[in-house]
Amino acid sequence: MMFDEISKEFTAIMRGGNKLTRVEYMQIIELLAPIVDSEGFSTEEKVFAYWNISDNYALSRDHKGTYRNHRKFEAF
Repeated sequence: MMFDEISKEFTAIMRGGNKLTRVEYMQIIELLAPIVDSEGFSTEEKVFAYWNISDNYALSRDHKGTYRNHRKFEAF
């Protein structure tokens, strides 16, 4: 999937309301995770993904996920 398609899906989920459900947070994480593991995306796209993955882990109160992603982001 190309970044533009992922970005559109991300925006669609975010428009769901002011406070997302845990399921929606996880959908965003699953949507963005392939970006950080692929060589086909720019640095800016990867930073966007890492940042939003951490943000959505934190908002869903998954502290282990947040920490794990922060460590990957730091190594990036």
